[in-house]
Formats: sequence, structure tokens, C-alpha cells
Amino acid sequence: MRLAVNLRSVGEIDLLAFDGEIDFGTSERFETALGTVILDRAGQVLVDLRRVGFMDSTGIHHLVATQRRLTLQGRQFALLCAPGPVHDVFQIAGMVEQLGVHDSPAEAESALG
Repeated sequence: MRLAVNLRSVGEIDLLAFDGEIDFGTSERFETALGTVILDRAGQVLVDLRRVGFMDSTGIHHLVATQRRLTLQGRQFALLCAPGPVHDVFQIAGMVEQLGVHDSPAEAESALG
């Protein structure tokens, strides 16, 4: 199991892109990366999951917690996730609208505007 992370700022948006799998085995790395944007950054947050091939409920748990913490800070949060297995997890869990899941970069960035 592997999970690569890339964090960069694009204007006022902190973009956190993941590549690999998000599950119990990579949970700590995923949580640490999300914690970085919560504690060390000040922009709106866009999490890009387009290169994630698998995600279990552990990932959803960390994303919901991240969204809550950012909301308390007055910051916006959106997810970029292409149609496929990971997007299906959000649909099955009924979290597409709650977490702000978008399938195009332009749509996700517009939601943060």
C-alpha cells in the first residue's frame, strides 16, 4: 500500500493532491497531510482524489473531520474526484453533497470562490 501526497498553493487555494490508496494502512499519512492544511495553511482547501484508486471508510472519516475543523476556522473545503470507485464510495455513503465532491477542477475551484 502506498500513498503519495503533493501540497501546493494556487492563489488562495491550498491544493492537496493524493495518489495511491487511502485505507487503514495509509490512514496516518492521509491524516497528517490533512492536518497540515488545517494547522499550517490559511487558504481554502481543495483535496484532489483523482489519482486515488481505492478509499475505505477511514478516508471518509478523516475528510469529514477535516471539513468540520476548516468550517470552524471559517475556511471552505471541496473535493475533486473523478467518476469511478472512489466517487462511488462517496455516493454509497451519501456524502457527495455534504463533502462538496466535484468531478472537474473548474467546478471545484468555483465552489471555493
